[in-house]
Amino acid sequence: MKLTLVAYGTLGDVYPFLAVGQELKHRGYDVAVATLPQYQETAASLGLDFAPLCDGRLLDDFTRNRFSWDIAKGSNSFFSDLIIPFVDPVFRFVTSLDLENTCVLASVLAMGARIARETTPFRLATLCPYPVFFPSRVRPPALPRIDFTGLGQSWRSRLFFRMLGGLDWLLMGPPRENPRSYVGINRSAFRKRLFSEAYIRTSDFQCAAFLNRYRRGLGLPERTRYFEDYLFSPDLAVGLFPEWFAPVQPDWPPNVALSSFPRLMRPNAATSETFQRFMATTPDAPILFTFGSQKSHNHDLFRLAARACLDLNQPAVFLSGTRADIPAGLPDSIIHLEFEPLPELLRHMRLIVHHAGIGTSADALRAGVPQILLPFCYDQPDNATRLQRIGVGKMLSAGNLTVDGLKETIRLVLETPRYTERTRHYAQAMADTERAFPTSQAVLDWIGVSTRTEKGAGG
Repeated sequence: MKLTLVAYGTLGDVYPFLAVGQELKHRGYDVAVATLPQYQETAASLGLDFAPLCDGRLLDDFTRNRFSWDIAKGSNSFFSDLIIPFVDPVFRFVTSLDLENTCVLASVLAMGARIARETTPFRLATLCPYPVFFPSRVRPPALPRIDFTGLGQSWRSRLFFRMLGGLDWLLMGPPRENPRSYVGINRSAFRKRLFSEAYIRTSDFQCAAFLNRYRRGLGLPERTRYFEDYLFSPDLAVGLFPEWFAPVQPDWPPNVALSSFPRLMRPNAATSETFQRFMATTPDAPILFTFGSQKSHNHDLFRLAARACLDLNQPAVFLSGTRADIPAGLPDSIIHLEFEPLPELLRHMRLIVHHAGIGTSADALRAGVPQILLPFCYDQPDNATRLQRIGVGKMLSAGNLTVDGLKETIRLVLETPRYTERTRHYAQAMADTERAFPTSQAVLDWIGVSTRTEKGAGG
């Protein structure tokens, strides 16, 4: 039985699938990863077969677009520049496989795999690293802000989205001041239902026209409410996160199983000599600042961070692959590194300030390091909300961040014992979860049931 993982996006999107593939390979399965050419070398280093979904230009265009990381417009770019362009490449790849002898484990973003299952039934599991994609009227996730300008085709739909945008602004404030749309746990059931319905209709509007045209070309009927239940395979949906981070809700898909955060094992990974020399001359543990593996245009944030650390007399590490993001003339107490293995780096940190990407969040939890969270868009506001809820971090708005605000929050997190206590607690919870619920176990249980069912039917 061949297991084929299908994923795309930035490193944070693909990393969990490489980790799952590594674990399945370790257990003796024949595993391939279909993703972007940017990750071929990493897949090969893990001993995984590699198949390119398409050339790397789609991702390059997306990551270079400033609007892709904008607090207000990022979600719109997500639909138009990341979801829609990959539908056909994923569909074509999946339907080219020997599906009678292959189990496909596809990202929740890979909607082409979900459509392929309707044209040619096969075993499909949806793997979802992001709790935000599980809509719920009982406990809605925190959503990124959306630019409602220009949404709508008819005058009725334009009026609807204009009113929705006004309501969002009234209740949540300007995106610059608040990066999330959120209905609290204790709000009324009506307000939660209204919030969830608005999310489903807005998401559908940005994708449904394209998806229905694509379906018509395949002879499939049109449908609506893609972002309510269609994202997940009816065979199996695996949340690649633990129950204590995002508890299963009664209105989630009935076939959902949760696991632990994926962990990529790299026994030979080590920090660079440059970092080791820096640590040899630094008496105190530094603060780590990073805003995503492929996000650029971070110069203002690093400039604020440098001023805050100088005022606080705190050493710092600026982790960014984009040299233009880093202010000139950094003092000796602050070092810029383009790439380091994050789990190894975190062993030396007293605090991390980051964008609340799911991979970085999980690594910080595992390392027991307190977090300051500056979410921009996508799953980040929801991840930040959950991390703040369990007490391991404090969320700020990147849109109106000031030196004084950052300094005050750094002091708060470093000087409040509760943050240290909670990070230690959840570092232990991470270890316990990884032992009890290995990331690949839900997939392996499903493969076993599926295989036995097929043998029984054949006999």
